[in-house]
Amino acid sequence: MAGGDESAEYHRQNRLIEEAWGGRRVPVCETLPGLNHFSVLDALVEPSQRLHQLALDLLRA
Repeated sequence: MAGGDESAEYHRQNRLIEEAWGGRRVPVCETLPGLNHFSVLDALVEPSQRLHQLALDLLRA
């Protein structure tokens, strides 16, 4: 996950991590519109946000 308001370099590095680690270790790689690496934490704690649900799924796995 990366915030949509991040720099192009931040997104490039995010893609490189996904490619290097593969789909098994990085099953979801999405951009969250309107967020950055600080504000993405708001989405993490908001039950209506996809990031919140994905975090719960990881905890339950």
